[in-house]
Amino acid sequence: MPLVTLHEAVERAREVLPPGPVEWLPTEACLGRVLARDLAAPFALPRASQSLMDGYAVRSEDTRDAASPDGLSLILTGPPSAAGHPAEAPLSAGTCRRILTGAPLPPGADAVVPQEEVRLDGDRIVVGRPVPKGQWVTVPGEEIAAGERTLHAGDLLTPARLSLAVALGCAVLPVVRRCRVAVLGTGDELCELGEPLGAQSRYADSRYLIAALVRQAGAQPIHLGRVADDAGRIAHALQEANAELVISTGGAGQGDKDFLVRAWARLGLRPLFTEIALRPGHGTACAAASTTLYFALPGGPLAAEIVFHELIVPVLQKWSQGSEGAPPRLSAQLLAPVKNKSPLWRAVTGTASFRDNSLWFQPFDKRQGRHFSRRRQKNAYALIPPKSPILKRGQRVTLGFFLGHLPLVQEAP
Repeated sequence: MPLVTLHEAVERAREVLPPGPVEWLPTEACLGRVLARDLAAPFALPRASQSLMDGYAVRSEDTRDAASPDGLSLILTGPPSAAGHPAEAPLSAGTCRRILTGAPLPPGADAVVPQEEVRLDGDRIVVGRPVPKGQWVTVPGEEIAAGERTLHAGDLLTPARLSLAVALGCAVLPVVRRCRVAVLGTGDELCELGEPLGAQSRYADSRYLIAALVRQAGAQPIHLGRVADDAGRIAHALQEANAELVISTGGAGQGDKDFLVRAWARLGLRPLFTEIALRPGHGTACAAASTTLYFALPGGPLAAEIVFHELIVPVLQKWSQGSEGAPPRLSAQLLAPVKNKSPLWRAVTGTASFRDNSLWFQPFDKRQGRHFSRRRQKNAYALIPPKSPILKRGQRVTLGFFLGHLPLVQEAP
């Protein structure tokens, strides 16, 4: 099959995957989920006029003459008004009532004087200036009107948005079901955690990396374990996957030990592409069976992570229908030169940090980018166009950020 661009690869995969179905969950279980339907307020908030301060509820018309040198005296009546308790008898002319934050205004009152602005004189308060109508008072529907659309389909449910849903009495919410993503590691050299490590073996770190990224992207990872380099065994493992996406690490490409595409052929999968115009990650492939997508990602963690962000994340967003959540892209200045003589796009990883209120990017060279020691330091990557001249220090590049690596931290001087 011909080489495809990243954009073409994303579009072909997104055409296969349908939007995710709706499920209803208890509100406390919806953190990080995507709201599936608009949420309209069943009632206004606040539901009654309330005080925004601790102080005294007054009738504003009674305070018109409060600008005199001696101020204006109002009679303190009734028990204090507190949140959660109904207002007592209405205020009559020339009276006031002690009121606490969040308490309903007594009938007849239309303003609140903060306690710091009055002087107590026995069973009276002295007000030193006229009080405007509505001062330190919130009226019904001021924050949210009845029927107002408060949350939108596609909203990521953050703690603040969940608290809004609770304030509106929502015990359950409609959310998009998490996309099930099965992850399979392939390779004779792979070991599982807890197994003895041979001289030519390595632990299946790329599979765990992809599974963690799947979870961080809001989907549900399903570990399929690891399979040796054998097309039949790989095909059998893929058949066992009960998922909308199936991601294999290792075995992508056209080499003698690359068995993924051969396993797909045994299963009768329809190839969408077998190469993308990106290094690292050139051998990434994708196939489909009905509405299930199969991805073959490189076995190396550097390439697998780049491809996941550029290809898998946009596909998962099609499923979740989320309007938010994509890692941002920001412009930064280079701290070291980079180049790309290849006819393919090149992904350069590195460290993005703020210096002197500007965003800078320290790129790793090809060798450094693969080092295990650099995994802790890298938080971003830049895509360099094909056959680019040398980009010098100070020139700008557009950065993609790895999931979980924001906000950026200002470097210490």
